[in-house]
Amino acid sequence: MATSQGSALVAGPDDDLAGALAQRLSAEGLAVHPVGTGGDPAAAVAGAEGLRVLVVRVGLLPPARFLDADPDAWFTAVDAELLRLHRLVRAALPALRASGRGRVVVLGAGWDAAGLPSSTAAGALHGAVVAYVKTLARELGKQGISANEVVVPPGARAVDVEDVADAVALLAGPHGGATTGQLLRCGRGGDLRP
Repeated sequence: MATSQGSALVAGPDDDLAGALAQRLSAEGLAVHPVGTGGDPAAAVAGAEGLRVLVVRVGLLPPARFLDADPDAWFTAVDAELLRLHRLVRAALPALRASGRGRVVVLGAGWDAAGLPSSTAAGALHGAVVAYVKTLARELGKQGISANEVVVPPGARAVDVEDVADAVALLAGPHGGATTGQLLRCGRGGDLRP
């Protein structure tokens, strides 16, 4: 194992991708601390000594036709995912600043979410996430923190979890600060989007 490079907080469901992320980031010398989707951001950050990397997975919302969707339920679903991302970033910000080379990597669907059937909520959420990441990159870059999104295409095209973990490790690694405000798309073929 490499020498300690600080720690990484990985927020999202406990599944195969979470396991691949933990294994890959650990191989880079980071102490990995998982946070479930309902975990307390402040408590998670407090438990991650030497925090340098924050990885947050933003999920897909259940499909619903626009005309059939209850406006309050639609807004609540979008708002809950965006607020979870924002709270995690805000809680991690002091530690990321202190590291001098903080990294925020968001895993999401990017613009691909808008192409899914009955996806007005998912499209709105992931479009907002793209804008959020780009805004973070602009505002935090001067403080030595890079922010990027790894786009995992939803739907039929399967993406290997190890490929996603490698992409996250690239952006979280020592040379990841040279890239900020970008969408790095994983996948094998299909439509290419900016």
